Amino acid sequence: MIIENISLFDLNGKIIKTKELSPKRHSIDISKLSSGKYIIKIMKKGGTFVKQLIKK
Repeated sequence: MIIENISLFDLNGKIIKTKELSPKRHSIDISKLSSGKYIIKIMKKGGTFVKQLIKK
């Protein structure tokens, strides 16, 4: 799976972070985010996936 873009949103829909990715790098740094729930949107060729992310 080749991920093209990752976006991170708060629960109000505000974009917290977005990152275009290279084929060799598939990560986004969330170490500075506060604990809580977020929405992550992963875009790749052939589709978009939206999932809930919980940071403790």
